[in-house]
Amino acid sequence: MTAYAKMKGVKHPKIATQITGGMLLLGGALLVIGLKMKIGVIILSIFMIGVSFMMHAFWKIKDPALQATEKMAFLKNMALLGALLMLFHTLW
Repeated sequence: MTAYAKMKGVKHPKIATQITGGMLLLGGALLVIGLKMKIGVIILSIFMIGVSFMMHAFWKIKDPALQATEKMAFLKNMALLGALLMLFHTLW
């Protein structure tokens, strides 16, 4: 993932991938074990927002095939973010 992040122009890609990987592990673990689930949802939501707009900015791509691929990844992340927000609402 570090090489992919570097290709996308992420500053300090190794550190960024370590932090985002930790966010996924921590947020997912909190949801799976049912402990501090709201915090887990918040962590995963922050990840989805940041990664979606930084890594899958399809509106910046000129090549139609690459743009379609990035748009699909972006929309998938937005769907997951929607699911996280619904989960957060049920935990409220």
